[in-house]
Amino acid sequence: MIRIPYDISRLFSSNSPYYRGSFFLCLGAILMALGSLTNLMFRLPCPITAEFLTPDLSWSFWIASLFILGAGFLWVSSAPSFSNMGLFVALFHVVHALGLLLILIFKWDFGWFPPEFLTIGRLISLLFFAFKEKSAVPAPILVLLGSTAALQVLKINLRVLQIIPETSAAWLALLDTALLLLMAAAFFMLGVFFLKGEDSWPLEEDIDEDMALEEFNNPEHPWNKPK
Repeated sequence: MIRIPYDISRLFSSNSPYYRGSFFLCLGAILMALGSLTNLMFRLPCPITAEFLTPDLSWSFWIASLFILGAGFLWVSSAPSFSNMGLFVALFHVVHALGLLLILIFKWDFGWFPPEFLTIGRLISLLFFAFKEKSAVPAPILVLLGSTAALQVLKINLRVLQIIPETSAAWLALLDTALLLLMAAAFFMLGVFFLKGEDSWPLEEDIDEDMALEEFNNPEHPWNKPK
């Protein structure tokens, strides 16, 4: 089985950025997949699913995934051998989630600032992350993450230019869902890779105290017990 970090108690006791980063990335990827699938079920012309599902459910999954993925990339940026690019990715994810909350709950009107800019900024930050961390993350994960981000940027621009029509066609819903599921898979793979670095994290930490040889002389050893 794939090692998914389900240990909630360890989340609050561990200082390892590898463990915490993997936890939030895997959880955020699962929520993103659930949000994309529920949105697909709502957009498809199926009266049975439309009766039980509402757009608020898919938006809730999507906004929660942005916040949790932001927390995951925040810990990624603090891990050894990683750059601070994860901090910018985390910032764009949180800002995007806050912008969606302002639009959906408070009906915020951004005026001259289209909401698509929030999405494009988040996706471009992922492209820079894929380029910056190519020496620390396996190439297949970065290729999947970077290619899905680039395809989503292309899709948004084609819709803005009205090359792709703003319709409720089934193939557009399937295209949006496929891209989101691929991105969720990339986040999940990144989280699993991060969890594998958990074993090397203690070796990379600085030892604050010096230990003398006698501290390794366990009194339970046979040569320390009285005859």
